[in-house]
Amino acid sequence: MTSMVKMSKVAKEVAEEYASSLSDLTLNSKPLINMLTMLAEENIMHAPIIVQAVEKHLQKVIFKVLFEFVAS
Repeated sequence: MTSMVKMSKVAKEVAEEYASSLSDLTLNSKPLINMLTMLAEENIMHAPIIVQAVEKHLQKVIFKVLFEFVAS
């Protein structure tokens, strides 16, 4: 999902930080999930940006999993 809304500098930083932390989540890690939850709570005013980061990450992960499944 692409948004046409211009992001503020702070919103861009939140999106980048969340996406970066989310990319570290490669297995079920309660500490990392807790950290992502706290990061989202601290930036609740940027919830739509965080949701977009999660959606984008899910699209990448789903594509990767499907590709690995087809390739095997």
